[in-house]
Amino acid sequence: MATFQLLTLTDAERADLLAFIHRGTASARMLTRAHILLQADAGWRDAEIMAAFHVSRETVSRVRVRARFAAEGATGWRAC
Repeated sequence: MATFQLLTLTDAERADLLAFIHRGTASARMLTRAHILLQADAGWRDAEIMAAFHVSRETVSRVRVRARFAAEGATGWRAC
């Protein structure tokens, strides 16, 4: 069964992630993390994210959890 951990981004966090993606100069790993957060915010379940980005359940979970509990908010995703 797919897990689902609620993640809600602020407008500023969402804008930061979109700007980061559109810059196009980051590593594939960082871009994947940004995409995972955006899709999690859009309500995608872990299984959907795993299939779309070809990542493991652990990767999705780790990115979600670290973003949720990072002291600086979703900007902590860069440390995932």
